[in-house]
Amino acid sequence: DILECIYWGAAIADCDAKIRKRHKLSVINTDNVPNNGDVIKSHVMKILITNSMRREGIISLDGERNDGEFQRWIKDNVTFHNSMVDRITSSREGSGGMVPFCEPVPKKALVIEDVNNNLPEQLSSTARSKILLEKFGVVIRTNSKDLHADINLKLRVANGTHTALAQTMALSSIVNTAALSPPTTIASSSEAAYNDSDTGIATLLMNYCDSFFYTQILPAAASAFGACETKAVYDDWRCRLTHPKFGLSTFFIAQNCAAKGGIRLGPTVRDLLVAGKEVNATTVFAFSSLLRFLTPLSPSSSCMDKDMKCKGWLDKTGTRAIDEPKNDIVNYADSMSYNLKDGAYDFKCSCTINIGNSTCFLVDALKAATLSAQKPCEYRATIMAYLLSSSGGNMADCADLPQFGTFVDAVCTLYSQMISGDSILNILMERQ
Repeated sequence: DILECIYWGAAIADCDAKIRKRHKLSVINTDNVPNNGDVIKSHVMKILITNSMRREGIISLDGERNDGEFQRWIKDNVTFHNSMVDRITSSREGSGGMVPFCEPVPKKALVIEDVNNNLPEQLSSTARSKILLEKFGVVIRTNSKDLHADINLKLRVANGTHTALAQTMALSSIVNTAALSPPTTIASSSEAAYNDSDTGIATLLMNYCDSFFYTQILPAAASAFGACETKAVYDDWRCRLTHPKFGLSTFFIAQNCAAKGGIRLGPTVRDLLVAGKEVNATTVFAFSSLLRFLTPLSPSSSCMDKDMKCKGWLDKTGTRAIDEPKNDIVNYADSMSYNLKDGAYDFKCSCTINIGNSTCFLVDALKAATLSAQKPCEYRATIMAYLLSSSGGNMADCADLPQFGTFVDAVCTLYSQMISGDSILNILMERQ
């Protein structure tokens, strides 16, 4: 479809000399992937070259390329803008996904890279840009480094804290992040008492989130992206996260958490270790709860079905379901569900790890370890392998750094405690 649109843009420009002279065609990709403009450009050019487009002047009917005129026109007249999108689109209960919740407009809902100033004046003029920013959170970046910083801060700050919370909440039968904004005011003080109430749980979790940001993410990111900008991103994110119309399924967020550990949390650990700064209990807790979520119920030989689906178990002690769903079985993603009554949930994990000379699935290694390990150190080989795996923690370049071994040992100790049956929320409370 997009190539058809570009084709007709070329045809119109060919007929109108004014358009041909003054305007370029801007393609803005809003897919939530890095370098999305480059990706869609590569896709368009691949289709153009390899597929037979039965239009005169593009590619002949026998599939052979013509003189490349249309390809040159795209190169000279079409800009595929890279962008960053950050807008949560959860839906209202009972709407079948058709009626969205309305979260506050983020400060950076849509960031568009425009290095060569090719965007239409309606988007790029100074006066218009100010309106777009204030009303719709649209930001125009004329330097690719700025967009790179925006994407990295989104991954580290917003996505990183989301991932740090998701597994803990899901395992504790807190099925939606709306629990972070209960009807009563959430205390921000670290001295706020934890209790088995909506407000107490929200306070506990948000104190953890704040501590993780201020003691880990901020010190790690400040040198590369600036302390003020990093904090501004968190302030905006925190307002959204605690807004009553923001809520997302914690199980949905926890999907693909093995890879998210490397993408969203790994850069913070790496920068802290390289700078010789402490990787503290908040980061250790994030990785431990992630691995706990990925530990299957069944023996390693049968823990996965043909779709890589496994079954995990929820905490049985000290947990409380906030806004407990009406149905026992709740589908949270394609072919995956959770059942609070039975204390079980589905998850998928295709992460592979290398232990010695063998390669295996992370879930197989975790279950095998839980069946045999007697001490925290007996989880070390598996947890180390996950943290080094390119499809997991992706921190192979950190293996020789002085404090990396200490970090691994700390994760082993806390993971062992979580696996033994201790309530994750109680463990979190003890560390605040």
